[in-house]
Order: sequence, then structure tokens, then C-alpha cells
Amino acid sequence: MRLRWVSIVMCAAVSATAACGSGQPGDGRTELTIATFNEFGYEDLFHEYEAAHPDIKITQRKTGQGQPHHQNLFTKLGAGSGLADVEAVEEGYLSQVMAKAGQFNDLDEIGPRVEDDRWLKWKTAAVTTKDGKLIGYGTDIGPLAMCYRKDLFQQAGLPSDPEGVKALFSTWDSYFAAGDQFVAKVQGVAWFDSAAQVYNAMHNQHDIGYFDLQDKLVVESNPDIKADWTAVTAAVAKGQSARLAAFSPEWNTGFKLGRFATKTCPSWMLGVIETQAGPENQGKWAVAGAFPNGGGNWGGSY
Repeated sequence: MRLRWVSIVMCAAVSATAACGSGQPGDGRTELTIATFNEFGYEDLFHEYEAAHPDIKITQRKTGQGQPHHQNLFTKLGAGSGLADVEAVEEGYLSQVMAKAGQFNDLDEIGPRVEDDRWLKWKTAAVTTKDGKLIGYGTDIGPLAMCYRKDLFQQAGLPSDPEGVKALFSTWDSYFAAGDQFVAKVQGVAWFDSAAQVYNAMHNQHDIGYFDLQDKLVVESNPDIKADWTAVTAAVAKGQSARLAAFSPEWNTGFKLGRFATKTCPSWMLGVIETQAGPENQGKWAVAGAFPNGGGNWGGSY
């Protein structure tokens, strides 16, 4: 789920087979179609660009959710036609896009140069093919923090101020140990929302995940993956998980009703918490200045 986006590329984020500019809208201007999902927040930038380039008309194809947007993207890639000039892609779908990199333009040839001080190197590397073709520009990243309910920590006798909680969130071992203390003291409230949400944050910290650098599946042989799975499932067995599916109605309600005390928080999650917790819980959630095992990234698009 995406709520807010912070940058834009004017020619192509992920640009399909033809160069930017898909046709003439009837008034002599070149039409540039841009397909996004959820809320990228680019509308004012579109108007700004059109004002600076009066021969260009931007038409936005906006889909309310990410899943149908990407389903449409891959369907039209398979058909070989129908894509917008610029297609937004969420990080979770990037491997599928890179498998079809030959159907996208090389932005080194048609777009602005990637400046070293503007984009993170790993962000650009993720959309660069093995033969050096650049098919996307990064729009944002999702640096990880830990969010927590101050009032629930106080009920459990745990530190609740930002400095005090740092020790609890210094490692995954300390995080799950604090979870044991919490569930022993506070009845009916879980330590975290979802096992998958915690596991995903842990997995994203590793240099090698499900595949190695040669694209070989290494799930069974990667000790980091096994260790993460073991730690999370052990915590679930001890009652630390609320067992809620992320972004389900029950998960949304869980914020409002205080069903869990901590939440792995990529930067874009802050708006989700604020919205779902509602005004009645204003001031109860806080962001810790520490994250187990030193931080990481979750999410971001192109």
C-alpha cells in the first residue's frame, strides 16, 4: 500500500516499447500517458510540467490499488500493446518487470542522466539489467523504523519514551524478549500485528534473500532465512502475534482498538497508522529511534 510519493521523472519511470509520447490529443499537442496506482501525489507536478511545456498534454491513468494496476501492466506486456508511456511499478513486482526488461526503453538513451548524488546506487542498480540497460527511475524508498503504543508499553511496565525503548529494539533477540514480557503483563493485546509483517522486515535486511546474486533459489540453504523463520514462528507460538492479515478490515480495526503494541514501520506506514488509528488514538503511537539489527528498507517504487 502506498500513500505518499516524493519525486517524479518527466519522461519515463518505466517506459514501454515506444519512446515517450503516445499520440496527438487533437489540439496539436503530444499526449503523454502516465499510469499510477493509489496516491502518487503528482497532479500538481503534471500541471507544472504542462505549463513549462505547452506542446505536451499529460493524461494520467490512475488505479485505486496496486494489485489491479500491476495485473493490467503484465497483461498488456504479454499482449504487446496498450501500456501507458510511463508505468509506475512497486518494488514487490520489480522482479517480474526485470524478467521482461527487453520490452522497456533504455532510459540512458532517451531520458535524463542518473546523477550520483540524486539517486541511491542500490535503487538504480535494481532496475539496471546485467548488460547495463536502465529501465526505471526511483521515486521513493521505505526506510524502516519501529512504531509502538506508548500507553500499552506503560501498562506492561516497559520504557515508553523514545530513548528508553532503544534497548528493546536494538536486536531481534531483544525485540522478541520484550514481547515475552509484554504479553505476560498485558492480557488480550499482542506484541505485533502480523508474523508476515515482522518476517518481511527481517528478510529485507539481508544481502541475500530467496535468490543469490546468480538468480539461484537458495531458500532451503540460506541460514538467514531459516533463522528469521524460526524466530518469528517461535514468537507466534508464545502468543506475541495478533494474527491479523495486513491491510485487512480486521487489521485496520486493530489499530483503532489497540490490538497490538508494536508495528514494523517503513516510512509510508506512518500515514496508514494515523488514518487507521483515528483521532481517538492521537498521540498514543510513537516512532522509536532504533530498529532491530540496524534498520533496512521495505518498499518504494519506480
